[in-house]
Amino acid sequence: MRWSLRYKIFALMGSMVLGFLVATLLVVGWQARRSAWQRIVDDLYHTRQQFAALQQLRYQNLLALSRILGREYALRNALATYDPPTVFSAMQTFQARIQSDVFLITDDRGSVLATTSGSTQLGHDLAQHPAIQAALRGEEALHIWHVQDVLYQVATVPLYAGPDILGTLSIGYAIDQVFLRELQTLTGSAITVLVGQTLLASTWPAAAQPALVQALAATGWTAPSLAHAPQDIHVLALEGETYLSLPVPLYAPQQQPVGRYILQKSLDQELAALHHLQRTLLGTGLAVLIGAVAMSFFLARGVTAPVQALVQGAMAVGRGDYQYRVTVRTRDELGVLARAYNSMTEQLAAQVTALQTAYRELQQQTQALEVSLRKVALLEQAKTHLSKFVPASVTRLIETAPDAPALDKRDQDVTVLFLDIAGYTRLSAQHSRDTMNALVERYFSSFLDAIYAYNGDINETAGDGLMMLFQDDDPQRHATNAVLTALAIQRQTRALNRTAAPADVITINIGINSGMAAVGSTRFEGLTGARWTYTASGPVTNIAARLAEFATHGEIYVGETTAERVKDRFQLWALGTHHAKNIPEPLVVYAIAPDENPE
Repeated sequence: MRWSLRYKIFALMGSMVLGFLVATLLVVGWQARRSAWQRIVDDLYHTRQQFAALQQLRYQNLLALSRILGREYALRNALATYDPPTVFSAMQTFQARIQSDVFLITDDRGSVLATTSGSTQLGHDLAQHPAIQAALRGEEALHIWHVQDVLYQVATVPLYAGPDILGTLSIGYAIDQVFLRELQTLTGSAITVLVGQTLLASTWPAAAQPALVQALAATGWTAPSLAHAPQDIHVLALEGETYLSLPVPLYAPQQQPVGRYILQKSLDQELAALHHLQRTLLGTGLAVLIGAVAMSFFLARGVTAPVQALVQGAMAVGRGDYQYRVTVRTRDELGVLARAYNSMTEQLAAQVTALQTAYRELQQQTQALEVSLRKVALLEQAKTHLSKFVPASVTRLIETAPDAPALDKRDQDVTVLFLDIAGYTRLSAQHSRDTMNALVERYFSSFLDAIYAYNGDINETAGDGLMMLFQDDDPQRHATNAVLTALAIQRQTRALNRTAAPADVITINIGINSGMAAVGSTRFEGLTGARWTYTASGPVTNIAARLAEFATHGEIYVGETTAERVKDRFQLWALGTHHAKNIPEPLVVYAIAPDENPE
């Protein structure tokens, strides 16, 4: 029996539709089950992240509240009495305000004065508790407390009266069913908290919890040790349903194992939509099969030519010919498809033209950007070179206001440090110029870290000396920084001298003075151009230079104003008054005791 083409198309389309239906059901079922599994796994790991994030947020809130309460005068005043009723009354007031689950106050020996925890009685000694120990040492501590089958996240801080520790304050939130249900609302996962074989909190109904503990015990998740407990996805059968479960160790902030929590989600509930989809696909597929068989018989003859025309049009587009047009005169769907195809090629042609134009414009803009970037690179290179010659304070002023930097001279309280090399002329006669330059560079280079560490600027240099400027809003601070720099230079000089040849040993004398000076730029203008300098001028600078001249044997001399500002931090030796050239009044001079290091 010979089959006509119409019947062949009819049989072929029927077979294809039927095969497609079966394959679709199989693939959709497999893919949906795989997707459901992966979705649950992703949800469980996301829930683990949410749990950790909420736990961390609670710790931050507890620590912030603890710090705030630690500064409350009323609470510290009550604790200073060490009277349990008074402390308890204050505790109730503040506990009602922050709504914490745990509120505990101890005295300076770790004995409980007031608490909301029923298991911790008044007078109980908690001095050996790690969190209380840390607080009594003046440290803040985050911990997890296990009290009466409830876990609490707790922050513990010291309570001060001036520099003295009055006692400790501990506040905490419970990891209880309320907390777990809030997390379940956010993630949709069931959550159970275990310590050993004891279930402390769970979102499961109370009637189902015994079966849950039994099922978890069979997996080994209730073992006392956390080291070998499984931490990957497992399948558990509970309450007639299949659950994917993820056990997660529960750690205190110090990475101490406390217990574990189990995250679970029902695979059956996730697959319920799949079963409904499979039934829908089966009904739809059968309907499509019957319709396809009926329609294929009538459509077989009228499909080939229009389809071929569309195929040729698609191939033309693939070759980049967007001017090709399909001619189909039918008014059915194929005709609509042909007209849509022609409209699409017209739009594609217009879009290709627009893209070409945009590409050319982008190339032009890219070239302009490359030119700009090269200019920026040159400017950055120039900035790098100039920064070697410009004081850091001037650089900060220019970066703060590049259009109008505040470089004009203005009166400002500063500390000026002068240092010079004793016997520079003698050393220069003993060494060649290159050797002397290398020696000076070696010593002066070793001073830079200390100068910059204490916010100093090198304003002027000479062959045997440096002038440094120290500025700060606090006059005492910049005076202190200058002395610390001088001591660091003194130590560094001694260290280099220990490894130097006897002929290369040098002595650095230092003078320091503080007070008001005219700080800013000075302009020198001549026929060949102008030169700018940034320095501090006035009696303060002159006196610092004279003090450096007075100093001998590597000593550090400071003026009266500087001495007054640093006397509480450094040991000073009064050297009486000295008369200096060009300074009418005698100078009161002090020496900084050597080998001081108050840092």
